[in-house]
Amino acid sequence: MSRSKLSKTAKIRNLFAKGSDVSWKQLRNTYDLKSPAAMVGKLRNQGLMIYENRSKKTGVSYRVGR
Repeated sequence: MSRSKLSKTAKIRNLFAKGSDVSWKQLRNTYDLKSPAAMVGKLRNQGLMIYENRSKKTGVSYRVGR
């Protein structure tokens, strides 16, 4: 019996549930998203409070509010 494969949305949701900051590049490269901003928008519409932090040094990162 095999485990069912998680969708990309479920993987990203689990990543945010851990509570760590997630960079735009991490979403783009590790999770193979064409548009990380679209995925964040989708999760926001599902009710997650996701904040965007912009920095010249590190770029865009996202975190979940508590």
